[in-house]
Amino acid sequence: MPLFPRAVPAAWSPVARAAPAFAPTLPARPPNCQTTAAAAFAAYREPVPPRPVRAADPATAPACAAVEADQPRPGSLLGARIAGARAILREGADEEDDVLLLAANALHQKAVAHPDDADAQAASLTLWRAEAQAWAAANGAAPSLDEATRLQAYLDLWKLALDPPAPPAFLTRRDVAREYLLERARTGQSIAIAATPSMQAVPVEALVDHYMETPEVRVRYYGQFADYVNAHLDHFSKLSAIADAAAAGVHRLRLEEVPRRMWHISSLIAYPAGAHKLPSGALLDTLGRSLGPSYVAEMADGEFLHIDAGGKVARLGGTVANEAGQLDPGALLRSLGLVAPPASPAPAASAPGPLPGHAAPADAATPARPRPAAEYIVNHAPCAPVTLRAHIVTLRRVAVLGAIQQWKTDNYLPSRMETVLRLIVPFYAFYHQMKWDPGYEPQLGDVAWDAAALAITLALIAVTAGGGSAGIAAAHTSMRAVAAQGARAMMAAGMRSLLQQFHLRVLLVSGARELTDFVVPVFSAARLLGSAARVTPLAARALKGAALRANTALRTANARLLLDGIYELVARGNTAHRNVSAATIRQSLEGAARRPVPMRVYHRQDKGSSGTMLMATMDPYASADDILAAIIRHAACGAGPGPLPSLTGARDAAPHVIAIDTTAAPGKFRILEDILVNDGPRLVQEGRLPSAILRSAITQALARKDERIFYIGGRIPDALILGRDAAASAGAPAEPSCSRTCTAASASPSAAAPAPSNSPFARSSIRSAASAPTDAPASDRYLRSMSLRGMGFSGMPRE
Repeated sequence: MPLFPRAVPAAWSPVARAAPAFAPTLPARPPNCQTTAAAAFAAYREPVPPRPVRAADPATAPACAAVEADQPRPGSLLGARIAGARAILREGADEEDDVLLLAANALHQKAVAHPDDADAQAASLTLWRAEAQAWAAANGAAPSLDEATRLQAYLDLWKLALDPPAPPAFLTRRDVAREYLLERARTGQSIAIAATPSMQAVPVEALVDHYMETPEVRVRYYGQFADYVNAHLDHFSKLSAIADAAAAGVHRLRLEEVPRRMWHISSLIAYPAGAHKLPSGALLDTLGRSLGPSYVAEMADGEFLHIDAGGKVARLGGTVANEAGQLDPGALLRSLGLVAPPASPAPAASAPGPLPGHAAPADAATPARPRPAAEYIVNHAPCAPVTLRAHIVTLRRVAVLGAIQQWKTDNYLPSRMETVLRLIVPFYAFYHQMKWDPGYEPQLGDVAWDAAALAITLALIAVTAGGGSAGIAAAHTSMRAVAAQGARAMMAAGMRSLLQQFHLRVLLVSGARELTDFVVPVFSAARLLGSAARVTPLAARALKGAALRANTALRTANARLLLDGIYELVARGNTAHRNVSAATIRQSLEGAARRPVPMRVYHRQDKGSSGTMLMATMDPYASADDILAAIIRHAACGAGPGPLPSLTGARDAAPHVIAIDTTAAPGKFRILEDILVNDGPRLVQEGRLPSAILRSAITQALARKDERIFYIGGRIPDALILGRDAAASAGAPAEPSCSRTCTAASASPSAAAPAPSNSPFARSSIRSAASAPTDAPASDRYLRSMSLRGMGFSGMPRE
């Protein structure tokens, strides 16, 4: 490596998101990329700022927004399916979304189940094409994308959702031997390893060590890699790259565009601070840490994307190209977060330092410009633009295949004898791979490496006067030191992260519907293009029939099945408590629904507010089902004032609490869980509520556990209100105001009405307020005022 010059321009280029450690060595020249331009060579001496942490959307979004997001959006797969069905139906397109979704699924299911039914095939083809058209339009497809490209992109997303790629899950050779041993034992085959039977038990690990050397275990060990590569590698590489791009905010249609310009970052190396002052380039080689190759693409609309060696796409903020159309390494580093933006001038201080408005010296450390933590070197050159999708899938495939190959080598776990053979027998590893590994492809480097190993072994044997165990041990240690180079640990760690990073989880459906309602597309984009538009009337007739059947099925289905499906979805989406099952949720919610309503409930009231706090904001002529639906919607949104006042059976320590008697209106006061369990499914089935609203309300009820109670009769009658309790500072009820109660006692039409016999406050026969002595204790006066309120009097002003 050439020496660093003393004065180095402030420019350089890193990898937006650090290239994955498992990324193997890529070809020197990527496809369609010509590194003919002189590499930009510069150093940056800037501190590495902390990576910005993006807040999780579900945590910051309000509950109502989460409910709305659960509905099919126009640009989503479900929204596209519903929009495609509406476009075909035209007449009768006013059906509910659930009905259209079920009808469209039934149409596709019939085509898959009856491949010989020409009408079913034609109807499904037409629907797929209408869905893709609606999806592309909702997501703003570029005019340059033809219909075949849009169709293929739409089909890819459905396959990603319904048929996600299986991530690599490989076993070490010891694990394979253990499974093989257990398989033989279960099938009754002999597992003896000695010719002469012995009464002593053989340790399991000794059996595993023996069977590790058998041909069957070797074949199984290497076969798992070949099987995965042949069956899943292409599918996994394509769909995992698309899924990662979508997670980074790069839409699937965006991947079909060809960038305006592209740059290949052939190397990106990080050095410790001050490395540019070192006089020896060889020493710099040992200090540098390569971050791997990457690419930068400028799209037609001016957006810049970064693609690392593993095919992972990231959006770059701002412009990273200069006015001449060349890549600006400094701007790229800042956009990737590897260096901090230029610091503003520090304010003048009494201590000696740079004058206001003047930059600090390069090596100085100031509060606004801390001492550098790293320096970077980047080599980059322009390359020919290619389609983003093809580019990232190729990079992902190379990275995954390289990680699999390294994992295969590191976890073979050769025995001591096999290690000796690898060291002293020429080309042993070459012949071993050719014999046992069906996925092995001979390379010239393998033969050259065995030749080098043989030369080193012979030299060490000669030095140790004939060899022996010391010579073999020395050769083994020497070979390991040469082969390590830090790459194996990086690749193994990268493979472990690969197994976790590409685990895909897709939630498609709401309510009780499962993924089995949907089918993987069986048509190719070419066949979809070949479908004639004349079959649209046929598809419309088929959709109408399916919609009629779906509507009937929804109306006549057992509402209990919907509730069971919601329990399953809530349990599946509960990431905080993974041990919570659907049965646990059912037991908790239905147990709360069976609780009796207390005879006295309370409503917290702010100081100075009047009885209007108990007034409902709903239409006074609203039906009972409308009131129940409004309660469930309010429960789903989580917080804020609702259409009906929320009551509770626990008297809290608030200064002002309104007490209400529930015994005079049996059946009108309902616990929230009771409404959710006994009325929620019916309201969803009748179309008064979306299933997502009920699901969110159940989730909120399980999380809050506040035992809310609602009056479902509209406005709470005055006769049920016992009054407002003003709590004393010590928590005991204070003396209420009795002026209005005493003056209104004779005029109130409900004064003569007896209190309910089961009410704890029916004490009119005990005492009267008029005969109470003036010097009676405050507690007695409070009880007497409560007795009047129990007969219908109220000490609160009425609106």
